[in-house]
Amino acid sequence: MSKEKKLMGETNEFGIPDVLVEMSNLRSNDTSLPFAIHVRSKEEVAKTAHQGNPILKVYQERPGSSPFFSMTISREPEVVPAHSKMEFYQSVSSRDLEQVKRWIIVNHGALMDFWDNGVAWFTDEKRAWEDSLKKV
Repeated sequence: MSKEKKLMGETNEFGIPDVLVEMSNLRSNDTSLPFAIHVRSKEEVAKTAHQGNPILKVYQERPGSSPFFSMTISREPEVVPAHSKMEFYQSVSSRDLEQVKRWIIVNHGALMDFWDNGVAWFTDEKRAWEDSLKKV
């Protein structure tokens, strides 16, 4: 469900390597949205050319292999045209777009928590975060 990177030399109490959580891919059944959602921590974003305000990507299907558009993680979410495949965004119904915006607003605190702190979470903490997300 997410891309994870092993921390070299660190293990949990069972001798299993702990992981660094940099992003989370959420399926439709995780969000109730008709799209896949890709959420990244600020540390992951800092490695790319897309530095700046917190954003998430809304994918038509599987993250990384289908069209997407980006939206700000804010109390008034907006599309970020510079980080979007505008043909896909323009094909999304206004009803679906409003549902994505509502989902971001309802989960704003949790999304910002992942943005700010997710890179330091262990796998079980990320799973708990995913389970805490509200559906709309």
